[in-house]
Amino acid sequence: RYTTTLGAQFAQERYRGTNAFGAVLTGGTGSLNGASARFQVSDFNTDNKLLGGFAQQQVALAERLFLTAAIRTDDNSAFGERSGRVWYPAL
Repeated sequence: RYTTTLGAQFAQERYRGTNAFGAVLTGGTGSLNGASARFQVSDFNTDNKLLGGFAQQQVALAERLFLTAAIRTDDNSAFGERSGRVWYPAL
């Protein structure tokens, strides 16, 4: 008896934000508007995309012995531009 399983996965994460820092707040001030030293603002944008797929084949011999082989591949933007696709074999 043979069993074949195939699948795919796509995920996308987006992070957007702003960081602000200030020191020496003016008395009576409770926000960065009152910072009188080392005021800095920065923002960040991160997009992470994952595209993966897998295939698995299982063979049953006399319903007592099972052999399974599988392969998965992922292409993730977090791996970097030079990395490319990654393969994960299993037996």
